[in-house]
Amino acid sequence: RGRGRPRKNSLPQIKVSLLPNKFPLSPGVTLYIEDNGPGIPKSERDSVFQRGYRSEDVRDAVEGTGLGLNLSMNIIQRMGGMLDILDDGPSHLGGATIRLILFRNS
Repeated sequence: RGRGRPRKNSLPQIKVSLLPNKFPLSPGVTLYIEDNGPGIPKSERDSVFQRGYRSEDVRDAVEGTGLGLNLSMNIIQRMGGMLDILDDGPSHLGGATIRLILFRNS
């Protein structure tokens, strides 16, 4: 995969899927946000949640401040949920897949 740029000859795509949590997770929902971009390398998956982190591969190609995933993680954790990055999602778009898991209050 190229880093920081969309794949050549491919229109940018994003897909959001909302699914009920399955066992062994507690009742709630799982939200998958997928794209067909260059993805997030495994070596950077923890780093992208650090406040202000911007990969060298995308600093010049993509605008941003490096705050979005950090703020999202903090809000979701305060709600008792989880946020992580997967290798693939239900739509198999081939780029980044962000998974957000929320639970119903008991």
